[in-house]
Amino acid sequence: MFEYLFRVTCLTGNGRLTAIEFTAYAEDITEARNLMIAMFRGEPHHWIISRVSDQCIGKLESLEKPKQRLVIVRGIPGSGKTTYARTLGIVNHYEADMYFDLYNGGQFDPKKLKLAHEWCQNNVRYALTVGTDVVVSNTFTQKWEMEPYLKMAEEFDITPEIVVCRGNYQNVHGVPPEKVKQMADRFEE
Repeated sequence: MFEYLFRVTCLTGNGRLTAIEFTAYAEDITEARNLMIAMFRGEPHHWIISRVSDQCIGKLESLEKPKQRLVIVRGIPGSGKTTYARTLGIVNHYEADMYFDLYNGGQFDPKKLKLAHEWCQNNVRYALTVGTDVVVSNTFTQKWEMEPYLKMAEEFDITPEIVVCRGNYQNVHGVPPEKVKQMADRFEE
């Protein structure tokens, strides 16, 4: 098994240009390219492959891939979930709020909340299917709300990392203070 490094430049939904590196663990360059293409298929961004390294950058010490990660970040609005998730350096970061940013002009609509969570779960499942690390950050105020992700972790033989954010910052999604208090009151440890 070999490690292949891809350098990709992408234009995100909000018009920012972002450069990322994607590592594929595969038997040959064709398999590695297919993994990279599968990784970016269906993403709500415009991906532009700027340079692909066809050289094997190193043989792995063992034939095992590094353990895949699923990080579940939870906390009330304004606790620092999104900020923390971004510090992990995991390309595949999903939140239900992203659905509203991408498909509803950034406006929260409670009628579409179920759809937003389905979108989030589908993206996490897809990223896990192609073998990449994933971070999902939602409020998850009650433990049962994490269940779909915990089942995915079990299905893909991943030990999930669960992080609770407890910061007290201004929430960027405009959740009213009384709603934040309700969420805090029902938050299960």
